[in-house]
Amino acid sequence: QRRMPLPERLTSAEREFYTELRRLVDVSGLSAGELGETALGKTAWEGWLNGLGLPPQRAITELTSKLAASGVDAGRLAGLWARAFLPSAYPAEPGRSPIQPRRLPIETGSFTGRAEELKALEDLAREAATSGDVTVIVIEGPAATGKTVLANHVAHQLSDLFPDGQLWADLRGFGNAGDAGEPVPDGEVLRGFLEALGVVPREVSGDADEQAALYRRLLTGRRILIVLDNARDAAQVQRLLPASPGCLALITTRALPADFSRVGVGARMLHLGHLSDSEVRDVLEQRVGGTRLREEPVAVHELGAVSGRLPVVLNVVAARAAADPDLSLRMLADQLRSAGADA
Repeated sequence: QRRMPLPERLTSAEREFYTELRRLVDVSGLSAGELGETALGKTAWEGWLNGLGLPPQRAITELTSKLAASGVDAGRLAGLWARAFLPSAYPAEPGRSPIQPRRLPIETGSFTGRAEELKALEDLAREAATSGDVTVIVIEGPAATGKTVLANHVAHQLSDLFPDGQLWADLRGFGNAGDAGEPVPDGEVLRGFLEALGVVPREVSGDADEQAALYRRLLTGRRILIVLDNARDAAQVQRLLPASPGCLALITTRALPADFSRVGVGARMLHLGHLSDSEVRDVLEQRVGGTRLREEPVAVHELGAVSGRLPVVLNVVAARAAADPDLSLRMLADQLRSAGADA
């Protein structure tokens, strides 16, 4: 079959892929009509065979199956496709390293409390980075328990265990007060992660399953931490999870633990509840200072009670006290109690 010369602009890896693609199609004797039965049709295949477009992974998978049915071994094709179009996983230049994404949010202020939870997370993360037995950790608990802050803190603390990079996404599974936003589709998150890993936008398929396959291929053999904050349910995170040892997905959610028990083999659950009395005092002391706390020990207990011993609420209360040094802690507790649900 007569074809156009391949474009001069192609890299050596791309040229090798298109040459092998042409050879396999010629050997198989597949007609334009038979090719048109796969993926995007005859017109698309004419462009791909002439090196004028990027065939999606789905098209290559379907073609490989059709060739195998005809007795043609196309085992090299998928690898050549990956080598040509996944530069971050297959460096085109000697000595070039894959992109190492650093997408964690900046930590704000000093972290206080949660010593037991931090120790548990550190142990699980080290297990994930070494043996690979743990690939998913789910931090679950009610609103305002500080799941996001804890996840960000531990991600920064343990980033050295995952030297190939860290990814972060707010999935908006449970909106905050006044936030009418919808949960983020996993395809949108996948596109962001793929670009962070070095895949140029034109190479990202519109099919979420193809995106997930490409994403997992890029994670293979690497140690990357993926933080999925505020997940709605297991379905929202399923395509975002690593499939290879050495990587770890850290998920935060308000959903019931039972829903996330099916996210995958090796998943561990960590419940986050209210702060202890000593942790309440630590949070207040950090923001307000020990002197004011010693002067009003009863008020310290009352502030913990009126805030529900929830870290997010307690930090707001502490900020209010720090902003007004003349405001007694007892008066602040009374104001909050009087305000009730509107506090």
